[in-house]
Amino acid sequence: MDISFLICNHEYLYQEMKKTDYSDAYINRFRTLIRYIIKNNDSEDWHNYDDIYDSFKKTTDSDCVLAQARSIFKGIELFHLSGIIPGTIPRKKPFNRDSYSFLPDDFKEILDRFIEYEENRGHKPDDLRSDICLGVKFFSFMYEKGYEYVKDISEEDVLRQYVSTHQ
Repeated sequence: MDISFLICNHEYLYQEMKKTDYSDAYINRFRTLIRYIIKNNDSEDWHNYDDIYDSFKKTTDSDCVLAQARSIFKGIELFHLSGIIPGTIPRKKPFNRDSYSFLPDDFKEILDRFIEYEENRGHKPDDLRSDICLGVKFFSFMYEKGYEYVKDISEEDVLRQYVSTHQ
């Protein structure tokens, strides 16, 4: 497998990841796996990144390490084959638009403000996915109960919904 692009450009990848606010620890995981690829490329008969991953699987028994490695190898592959820096592809909103689209405007406004606030604090949309999904579920539940405005929802309603989802 020809890895000359990766050899010539891996430092650029690390710099761009740093600019995209990836943590040093995560960038170091990329660095470690790219070193693995460069070091072992001549001795292995790799044809694609699945072959690289299969070879790497022999080096560890940890499911956690393998799951992280699989994800990172996909990011390296994306960069190697397309020149795309991981995390720079525009994503959709971090929740199901179908559920969101049926909510009253008052509820949508709360969710949109929450997303904007959290993004301004430095959180990425993918990191907000579970929080937003919970918000959409909560407001969907309230809408099904007949509420269309946040001001009409009482503390008791919130507690009732919380208790029903945590039993």
